[in-house]
Amino acid sequence: TMKGYANYNYNRSVIISTYDQNPLCIGKQLAYVPVHASGAGIEALYKGFTLGLSSSYTGPRETVETADESLRLPGFFLINLMAGVRRNLWGADLALFFHADNLTDKSYEVIRAYPMPGRTYHVTLTLGLQKPVSDKN
Repeated sequence: TMKGYANYNYNRSVIISTYDQNPLCIGKQLAYVPVHASGAGIEALYKGFTLGLSSSYTGPRETVETADESLRLPGFFLINLMAGVRRNLWGADLALFFHADNLTDKSYEVIRAYPMPGRTYHVTLTLGLQKPVSDKN
């Protein structure tokens, strides 16, 4: 089975007034809200095995209400990979997944002066146990 998704967000969010009616802020994009953002991904499932690839784009963001270009954060594009397997062993649901996030090791910031991690790897093991409930009351 194959499944996928794609999305696009247009987020025009502007300041319409301030407590002091500051003309430098009125009509400017809200801080940290990108005007453009998008994502896409695809996932393949076969006999309990899963393989997926996803990507996301976050456009440039303002970091101050006056939209000072020297303080604007640039946009960034991320690619993530996921692989895993699900099995039922001895009556227990077992899932083992591997994620590699930010495959291209892109340097970026979500908040100005706070860099995000580069490429990261994650392994998740989930064990689901069920105890039958008797109908005895």
